[in-house]
Amino acid sequence: MTKFLALSGPMQAVVWMLGQCTCFAIMALSARALSTSMSAYEMIFFRAVFGFLFMLPWMKHGLRHEMRQAFSTGRTGFLVVRNVLAFAAMTLWFLGIGLMPISDAVAIQFTLPLFVALGAAVFLGEIVGARRWIAVAVGFLGALVILRPGIIDIGFGTLAVTGSAIVYAVVHLMTKSLSGAVPGTVIVFFMNVAMLPLGLAFALPVWVWPGWADLPWLCALGAVGSLAHICMTRAYRKADASFVESIDFARLPIAALLGWMFFRETSDVWTWAGAAIIFAAISWSARHEAREAGKSTSPA
Repeated sequence: MTKFLALSGPMQAVVWMLGQCTCFAIMALSARALSTSMSAYEMIFFRAVFGFLFMLPWMKHGLRHEMRQAFSTGRTGFLVVRNVLAFAAMTLWFLGIGLMPISDAVAIQFTLPLFVALGAAVFLGEIVGARRWIAVAVGFLGALVILRPGIIDIGFGTLAVTGSAIVYAVVHLMTKSLSGAVPGTVIVFFMNVAMLPLGLAFALPVWVWPGWADLPWLCALGAVGSLAHICMTRAYRKADASFVESIDFARLPIAALLGWMFFRETSDVWTWAGAAIIFAAISWSARHEAREAGKSTSPA
């Protein structure tokens, strides 16, 4: 832990975001496994249930105090809007993930950093320099190498995942705005609380009781879903949103590996060529941010 804390802010953000990428890849894997037996709304409801249970230990370790602090900031309404949008984004994501290979869905969602970078510049006033735009553009190029537009049909799954990326970009920007005033555990806790009634209301008309074989996937859905948002909010505390989002491209090779391990989804040479481009963009951007952070903290 001491070695981790000794890292520069951007490098700590890289570690947190790699943890987020792993968690979201596992969540996509769980949603894919459950998509044949229940609706997206029911998955969201159970994700909130198990996510809420996963967060209970934090109630004994300062969460109550953090919630009182959060309410005193006057950002409660902003937090509610964020959670409603997160529900919409997650619904679109779960609908899309059941209709295409995991690696394809993750690759399509790589448009998210473009929306975040643009939104960070317009709404948060962040200075998105040329190097960050280059990193995002090169990472997106890697996603295009994987997708090869014109070969993959534009179906409902593709549209759902793309829509999810747009809405998630808004959620991520709102998370960045909240991260300085509201602790990450509070943001995740209230997201689970909000999704319980929302998920249940939409799930009841198409309710199907889950079987015992679904239980491990449901537990994973709730646990890693909460961990992913905690990792994301901590990453945002260490670096600008436009930089943090460029690291999200690492989700692809992780998702491709999990898709192959559990569903025997094979990735061709284009997938890994695109992944290599993505990793090159991430490492180049991370090294530059670390050098800049070192210069800013060095004595004059």
